[in-house]
Amino acid sequence: MELSRMIISIGKVKSIHTLKVFAAAAHYGSFTACGQRLHMTQSAVSQQIKRLEDLVGSELFFRQARGVRLTDQGRLLLQQITPLISMVNDGQRKGSENTPVIRMAMSPVIAEQWVSTYLPLFRKLFDSFRLCVLESSINDDEHDESDIRLVQVHVNDERFIDESWCFCNRDEMVAVCSPQYLEMIKVDAKNWVEKSCLLESHCHIKGNRGLSWDAWLAAQGKLGAQSDEIVVFESNSLSLQAAKANCGAALASLAEISCDLRDRSLVVLPGCPVPATSSYYIKMRNTSDYRHQQALEWLRKSIYATVQGAVHSVKLVDAV
Repeated sequence: MELSRMIISIGKVKSIHTLKVFAAAAHYGSFTACGQRLHMTQSAVSQQIKRLEDLVGSELFFRQARGVRLTDQGRLLLQQITPLISMVNDGQRKGSENTPVIRMAMSPVIAEQWVSTYLPLFRKLFDSFRLCVLESSINDDEHDESDIRLVQVHVNDERFIDESWCFCNRDEMVAVCSPQYLEMIKVDAKNWVEKSCLLESHCHIKGNRGLSWDAWLAAQGKLGAQSDEIVVFESNSLSLQAAKANCGAALASLAEISCDLRDRSLVVLPGCPVPATSSYYIKMRNTSDYRHQQALEWLRKSIYATVQGAVHSVKLVDAV
């Protein structure tokens, strides 16, 4: 497959800092030089890169005696994240006093999709503003002063959400597998559960996030139809990697796998999406400057549309 037609999903990468370490290592061609530039040890850089390779499921560098060089997958990933890294750097770089900065905080999962869809249009409509994109979680007080902020909140933590936050969408869980796995087991809409190996994760079993297979099947009215073959993984990320490797069917958050659905490394199995245990909330501050407020309102609507598209991305794939 041509490199230009390949897609690497960074949906599971939770840290923009990790992506910046990868970009710096690619630029300097050396983990040691990258560490010196970012004030990190060579070992810390190597660990960040290894963790990133595990998350995206591809080797990103060839390790050589005198440095490193990008693999084809590494060059593709660098190409994909360059707009996001540039936007973050532009926001952090000191501009002129007359150039207002808009601070926008969200998770890399949503930021990746927002950048590819809305960043070019924002630059065209509001070229007098600089954007600073930050990582955000509900417990991260550092970004409380952001102009606009999106967080993913577990249902148990929704009691901490005050009236300044607006509900955006509830995440949903679906059953997924690789297209190749469908062909291997010759599945159909009636008996895929019985014929599939079900890939489970501890976080689902413990109820900390998402649903267990028991809960998902009960919501489908098929609790007694569960397969006898179940494999349990430490994390949901590992169960999804196993699904992509044609090992079985896994449960997945639609927001996290929207890129996988677009490149068809995963497809959605028959069954109704089930509400997950987390929701998205958005908060925007008000300003007296009309143009600034107009830009913030445009960003709020575009982020809302991005979340809607991520959660409902099941519509992007054909039914089995």
